Amino acid sequence: MDIESQSRKKWLESFIRFLREESRKLSQSQRIVEWDYLLEARQIEIFPIANTQIFIFVTSCFEDWPEEIVVHGAHSLDELGFWEGVLSDKKWCRPVPKGDLESDYDLFTDQTCSDCLKYYFFDIMKSIDQFMKFPANWEKGIDNKDRLPHLNAYGLSLFQGGWASVVIGNIFDLSPEAYAQKVIAFTVRSVPKETKPKTVATMPTVIKGHGAYLYPPVWVGETLNPTLSELVNRTYLQKYGETRLETKYKGAMLVITAEGFIAIADEDKRKVTALLNEIMAAILLRDAEVVAVRQHEIWGANINPDTKAVFITGGELSSLRTNLYEAKRQEHPQMFERQSFPVSFLGSVIEEAERIFSDEQIKNISLFLLEAHTHFQDSEYSQSFLMSWLVHEKALTRKWKEFLNEKSVARKSLEFLLNPSNWPISHILETLNLAGKLDEKTHDLLARLNRKRNHVVHNGEEVTEEEAREALESAYYIVRRLLENSLNDTS
Repeated sequence: MDIESQSRKKWLESFIRFLREESRKLSQSQRIVEWDYLLEARQIEIFPIANTQIFIFVTSCFEDWPEEIVVHGAHSLDELGFWEGVLSDKKWCRPVPKGDLESDYDLFTDQTCSDCLKYYFFDIMKSIDQFMKFPANWEKGIDNKDRLPHLNAYGLSLFQGGWASVVIGNIFDLSPEAYAQKVIAFTVRSVPKETKPKTVATMPTVIKGHGAYLYPPVWVGETLNPTLSELVNRTYLQKYGETRLETKYKGAMLVITAEGFIAIADEDKRKVTALLNEIMAAILLRDAEVVAVRQHEIWGANINPDTKAVFITGGELSSLRTNLYEAKRQEHPQMFERQSFPVSFLGSVIEEAERIFSDEQIKNISLFLLEAHTHFQDSEYSQSFLMSWLVHEKALTRKWKEFLNEKSVARKSLEFLLNPSNWPISHILETLNLAGKLDEKTHDLLARLNRKRNHVVHNGEEVTEEEAREALESAYYIVRRLLENSLNDTS
């Protein structure tokens, strides 16, 4: 450790000791809001950035690691070998501690503390130019009673008990005792006392749920088109996460953000996946581009009950859809080409989905169509074809039941004719054709699709893009006709 690092370590030891002593003198209704992360930390590590007055502070509370203060020599952010060496330290190469605290970086399964710190360093490296733009006048402010001679910036939770912050300004020019007193004087905040005991349960601070992004990427409401000033200052990033629509779907609170994240207030991930896909199917039926959500693409989401703000709490970066989470960290807003969905469009779609999908058969057929479309977009033509055929098969079965009801078929015969083992789809197709319920063009198409389906399932025959497209377009037509008939019957 060089002389300057030793001096800074001694300064910090004194500062923390004075800060903790002074904080213990505060009443229970007061707390420190600046440097508060140093009060309980067991390990503190400081990284001065070379040729700047910028320092990265990292703290942790590992019980199985000695209490320590480590002050490194100054290093440039370009010295990747140094930063990689820090990340390989045994102290950080441990599983992320579990706890109730929500972390900004603990997003992946089997993640280590080193991984969390790595992404924090990466964010700082991307943003260092922004930190350098802050006014370089903290030294001038030392004697100014209206300000502190530093700025704590980009403070984030790394993991349970772990915190990182960027400190801008040379705090080491003051005496540690004087600086501790200055911090106490300027940053203590009073906490309002309760005037009477609580007699009723209070509303939770957040409503827990799950959600996913609309995909392909969308922007909800006014299109994101930042000015040059907003690009340079990155103020356009504030628009990410803005609540654009708050409604309900099937009794559950639903919130949609500006960048198309749909949060549903339900802790059952499987149920949320099903509800989201109903909405996706309704959007698809409005001729808007969308694909099905997979359960591994569902992320945790907390909803503020007052402001309806959505806080994404974690998930896996496992697909193009989930990678949209990184958009708000990027330098350029056009990293993803986005469709524009008006708020009114999504509001009416959600209302319509709740209405039309009260019919379980129509809901299931629409979900098959969504799956067929999703597989087709992924160039999975055999899977798409089979899902499209299910739409045709379910629609034929529905038409077959209606025909039998028209004929007032006896119950025993009805049971026989509705059993696929006795009367398979090929029999249904020919019977409806003979009864004049299908025109020749429709009959020929369905007969051809059925033969192809049998060759795919029984012989492993491949499906071409053209065959999959034909089946999908026909499936679209069928679902729309079913919806029209259903809406007419309702009206």
